[in-house]
Amino acid sequence: MLRWARAAVLGLLLVPTTCVRVGAAPDPGGADPARARVAVALDLTGLSEVGYLRLQAVTLERGIVVRLVQEGFAVVSVASKPELIVRVVEQPSGFLIQAQGAGGAMQREIAWSGEPTAELHLEIAQKVAELVRACLRAGIVPAPPPPAQLDTGVTPELGAFGEGVWRGQAIDPGFRLGFRLGVGLGIGLHISTGFLPSFATGIRVIEVPVQAGPGLRMRLSARTDVELAVLVGLLIHSYAVTGDAADASGTRLGLVGSAPLAFLVRVTQRLAVDLHVLPGLAQGVVHIQNEQPIWQSDSFRLEAGIGASWRF
Repeated sequence: MLRWARAAVLGLLLVPTTCVRVGAAPDPGGADPARARVAVALDLTGLSEVGYLRLQAVTLERGIVVRLVQEGFAVVSVASKPELIVRVVEQPSGFLIQAQGAGGAMQREIAWSGEPTAELHLEIAQKVAELVRACLRAGIVPAPPPPAQLDTGVTPELGAFGEGVWRGQAIDPGFRLGFRLGVGLGIGLHISTGFLPSFATGIRVIEVPVQAGPGLRMRLSARTDVELAVLVGLLIHSYAVTGDAADASGTRLGLVGSAPLAFLVRVTQRLAVDLHVLPGLAQGVVHIQNEQPIWQSDSFRLEAGIGASWRF
């Protein structure tokens, strides 16, 4: 019963202490931006009921949490899946401090022969902080990824893509070229064109979209980006009909708009693999031969493909 009550008290104390202290400014002498992204949890369930009361574990926990936050670490509960769990285990001659992460574990021993509790609390908090720092240096805690950030800098990129185009009645192959000029803060200016051939019985169609517009790119990790753009422009629709037709061949111009969503995976600093989906709207077209439609496209179209882009 006492053990359940102890766990409840620990949970209630840890949450408010963490929430208040994590938002506070870390100690400038020991703070490190990378540490704030390392989540550390404290587990005192290795103490017996007698040891828990004798050690004044509630006060000890507060002291350890404050020390870790001053060092720049984020303190969470064990249930929050932290990168590192620190346990205080009771031993006949003192206490064992264990730190366990994905890359292994480290431990320190503290002998206790009856010194004042306040001094013991100070020593345990000091050992816990040293042990967590040692785990970070040894790679037991995986290096935290950089925070998501906007791409910055003026950078030109050129891309080439193969894709499939669904126009409501059929799926056709396509090829697209794209140029992007990054102007900072993740904003890019796009120019895009494509070659979209389509063949059906009695007709040959070639469409060439020419579009331009802005896009916003977000950095997901060191090697992955996602970008959403809005493009508008002209769709050049050329066709040639065989047989008896009123309009055997010709070219039509129409407006086209699209909102490409791209996911980029960087192979090197300059080369990236580009996966994209490009929904769009254009004027529907129908070609008729012998009073029967032989080719048509709806107003809504969807393109999807894969390619590569090169950053200069």
